[in-house]
Amino acid sequence: MYGGSTETLRIEALHKALRIEALYKALHEALHKALRIEALYKALHEALYEALYIEALHGSIYNGSAYNGSTTEALYKSFMQSFV
Repeated sequence: MYGGSTETLRIEALHKALRIEALYKALHEALHKALRIEALYKALHEALYEALYIEALHGSIYNGSAYNGSTTEALYKSFMQSFV
């Protein structure tokens, strides 16, 4: 009977360890996903800021206007460059 109790405790301990390992793995994967999302958000933010800055600078230099219709193109180019 004592051996059975010991075996039961070992099995319970193994199950608990496996649950903890599964939880650790899930948390680890969630952290990596969150960091990728944060990096993407930062890249998008920087691309938008740069595109708007360039557009305003271009407009003020060439025609005195901060918007000349190419904001979308500048934003797209800046966005694409942020991943290079």
